[in-house]
Amino acid sequence: MKDSMSQIALIAIGFALRNRINEAGKLGISSLILQAMLPSSVLISLSGCRFDKTMLALPVLGALFLLFQIVSGKLIAAFLFGESKELRIPRRTTELMLSTYAPGLSASSFISEFINSEVAAKATCVDLANKMYLLVIFPLYIRIGVVDSRIINERDFLSSIFQKKIMDPLFLSVVCGMVASMFKTPISNAGAIGQMFHKLAAAQSTCLFVLLGLKISVKGNNPLICAVALSLRLGCGLLFVSAASHILQFKRESILAGVFMSQSAVSVVGLGHIEKFAADSGSDIEKNCLSLSFDLVSYSFPASVVLNSLACLFPQYYISNIELLAAFFFTIGFVIGTVKRNTIRDPSQWNHSYSSSDLHRKKS
Repeated sequence: MKDSMSQIALIAIGFALRNRINEAGKLGISSLILQAMLPSSVLISLSGCRFDKTMLALPVLGALFLLFQIVSGKLIAAFLFGESKELRIPRRTTELMLSTYAPGLSASSFISEFINSEVAAKATCVDLANKMYLLVIFPLYIRIGVVDSRIINERDFLSSIFQKKIMDPLFLSVVCGMVASMFKTPISNAGAIGQMFHKLAAAQSTCLFVLLGLKISVKGNNPLICAVALSLRLGCGLLFVSAASHILQFKRESILAGVFMSQSAVSVVGLGHIEKFAADSGSDIEKNCLSLSFDLVSYSFPASVVLNSLACLFPQYYISNIELLAAFFFTIGFVIGTVKRNTIRDPSQWNHSYSSSDLHRKKS
């Protein structure tokens, strides 16, 4: 509970400082997280992974949950924005971000503290599929359905992977982390260098939560869209946990761990990939999606902290009423999304315009 309160306090501190730190300062903090702290966290996490033959089925379960999230993300985005070409950028952005989740930052501490280390180890194995998706597949998935097709046509994508990504800190952290895992050599044990990476990784959460407070949007349609999208996402996640627990006959602690993971925040790694893609594309249209991407991350973290804290306080109620809670979140999201549909789909209400006229100006 102390960790939960401290995370909310850090977001509040960032929000209080938002008018005292200019955009250049916010960009510096964001770059530090994405270029140094996040790769360090990935490196340490991957290098510390250990495979147990008794846990081989867990990554498969994680992959099924991931596939369920991808499909549900597409359905939620379609519900919010319909099939209009004018709103394909926010629709695609929402779809991409809702396919990600970050149990390492928003669920692992709850599992370790309120359940036990054995279940935490199993949860880490479940998360392996998510890690591979975020670090390897997601950067490719972003390119599907790109609005400005010239980005794809004018560049050889496979060539850009080798030319641009080979020295990317996040890409290098994945490669080095997997090599270290194969040789069973955790980076955190590698002397002074290992301690350096450990300190960078440890600082990530503090800087991230302050940055969320600095950049979270409280104007325009973003808060409304995030509320609807995240409510429906929570309902889908709890529905999957309920189905999996009945089919696989989960024990009480495994069900609770599933609840924690299903209520995880949207991943900052996914945000980082979208930010890099927007910068590489050189398209103002693609950069417009960053505001919504960031807000989905920003609002999902405090929501995850609050909901997982409630699950800790009332574990038996959560376990006994997963279907009821899923229906509750579905109802909230569906009702608000239906009542406010015209407002959500009105580009003039957005922080950034996503209208087709912007697309025509860009192409002309």
